[in-house]
Formats: sequence, structure tokens, C-alpha cells
Amino acid sequence: MRNPAITLLIAFLSPFPALAQKTTAPDAAVKAVRQYRQENEDRIMRELREFLAIPNVASDTVNIQKNAERLQGMLEARGIETHLLSIEGRGPVVFGKWRRPGRSGQ
Repeated sequence: MRNPAITLLIAFLSPFPALAQKTTAPDAAVKAVRQYRQENEDRIMRELREFLAIPNVASDTVNIQKNAERLQGMLEARGIETHLLSIEGRGPVVFGKWRRPGRSGQ
């Protein structure tokens, strides 16, 4: 089974602005996401293949670090504030925070 980070990756492949607009009807948002995916499918699939090609074995600390750094870069490319957290005796953790416009506390 693949690292839970893959689940996060897939969640971040869609365009955030289309999902963040509360005034957009659900059908329009779905169409925007579908159009984005169709227009960017080659890049999305290439990026996913490159990410999946990095070995993901817990005892392989060098490649686990590469996985974390790649995920961090992918999230940052999508406008997500990230932090790479080192935990002694464990692999790194990528923490991401996405600040949506119009939310309180920002």
C-alpha cells in the first residue's frame, strides 16, 4: 500500500480557486475541475509517475526524505504553506496549511 501522502497528492491535483468559490453552482465547479484535469492531464500524470517512482520503504531513510521533499514541493507549487517536520526515530512529516480567501483568522 502506498504512503497516505498519495491520497493528499490526489486531493491537491484539482484547481483550488474553482472549489473555493461559494457562489459557483456545484455543476459549474465540477465542470471547472473536469476542464482543468483535461487541460493538464499530461502534466498531472507525469508528476504523479515521478512521485510514485521514488521508493517508499520506511527503512530507506534517504528515499523517504526524497518523498517528503517532493511532496512539499508539489504542495508549495499549489500555493500551500508547508513545513517539513523531523521526528526523531520516524520519517519526516509534511505539514501543509491552505489559507482560503474569506476565512476568519487570516
